[in-house]
Amino acid sequence: MLDPRYRGSMEDAETLDEIKHQIVRELLDLKRQEESEEDASGDSCIKAAEGNKEAIAASTKKRRLSDLLQNRRAHLTSQAQSTFSKRVQAEEELNKYLQEDALDASSDPLVWWQDNQKRYPLMANLAQKYMCICATSTSSERMFGTAGNIATPERSCLKPHKVNMLVFLARNLSD
Repeated sequence: MLDPRYRGSMEDAETLDEIKHQIVRELLDLKRQEESEEDASGDSCIKAAEGNKEAIAASTKKRRLSDLLQNRRAHLTSQAQSTFSKRVQAEEELNKYLQEDALDASSDPLVWWQDNQKRYPLMANLAQKYMCICATSTSSERMFGTAGNIATPERSCLKPHKVNMLVFLARNLSD
């Protein structure tokens, strides 16, 4: 779905809707992670200073229960509205992305995402998360081949630790 060469090629509408919901959930989770990392990284000094100001203000001014409840209600309302707006933004971005024409099969999807990162900021982050995974199994296949050459039926009494050491030596020693 994140590969712009093959987006929207699903024929089953139920499967497509299910995948859309899953992508929207992941976009929201990714957005929350980014926001929590930003809050944790740069705002600690500012928050400490604000905490000191609030402590001084609290000691000089008595607070009423109604003030505290009103502040909490306003905070919860604004939080619900921001979550709703993020969901709407993620759904709109996904729908806009799916309505575009698919790319030519020979084009590079990573270059496309780099060029369109400003148009689809949330989707670009998700694509960056998943498209960086190498889709080849060559190195693991070579490792299994080496292990198969070492752990032959004639050498079946080797302990796993010794096999691991022999495979490591066979793969890392230069001829």
